[in-house]
Amino acid sequence: MPGLVPGIHVFLFPGRDEAGIAGVVMTYIAKPKFQHPGLPKNDLGYTHRDYEGKVSTLCAGCGHDSITASIIEACYELSIEPHRVAKISGIGCSSKTPDYFLGNSHGFNSVHGRMPSVLTGANLANRDLIYLGVSGDGDSASIGFGQFAHSIRRGVNMTYIVENNGVYGLTKGQFSATADRGSKSKKGVVNTDNAIDLVAIALQLGATFVARSFFRRQDPAGAADRRRHQAQGRVVHRRRQPLHRLQHTTPARPRALTMSANTTTR
Repeated sequence: MPGLVPGIHVFLFPGRDEAGIAGVVMTYIAKPKFQHPGLPKNDLGYTHRDYEGKVSTLCAGCGHDSITASIIEACYELSIEPHRVAKISGIGCSSKTPDYFLGNSHGFNSVHGRMPSVLTGANLANRDLIYLGVSGDGDSASIGFGQFAHSIRRGVNMTYIVENNGVYGLTKGQFSATADRGSKSKKGVVNTDNAIDLVAIALQLGATFVARSFFRRQDPAGAADRRRHQAQGRVVHRRRQPLHRLQHTTPARPRALTMSANTTTR
């Protein structure tokens, strides 16, 4: 893709991450192959449907589907060939989402917290692909925290997406490592631990482009998705989103959209 240069691209999306799930089952529901002949096409002659995947089986209203839509829109507008993309994920609901976009790309669902290592190995084997890592707050800020940090420090050529909501939804609402200090659980328990700020860590470790956005703000989020492919070096994007169906916690502060960029390259 024109403008893509070696480096790590990390995108942090507040979403839902279900830590502790072994063996995530991907959806078997296929979308109808029929599409309207008048759908608009990009420079490659592809429509939006060519960038979609299977039908999402996530909970109704889950912000992960909004993040998926942003990725589809960005790849369509940038005229990226789907077969040139490799999607690597870990474990959790966030790591199921690669099944819902770029159905004609390469993909691998790895183990909990080890997505960066698997992606690094794939990158060493084939440097011609565009690598997209998808993870969650448990996958990257807890069991995979060291892998998150070292993949940025080493400057692996990748885009790293973290879908973060600060709570382990499927395991019934425990605070994750990114939960705001002072957040209150559904049972009234207050989080007394300080949150890990993955954006600040990415900046400190030399990420070239870092973005934080909110899943309901589609325009800024889509712009961030497009800018990550044009930035030089390592990039981070974090998206915040509440857990719709199992909203176990009340944030200590509003989930605002912020954008940060670091121009340092190595």
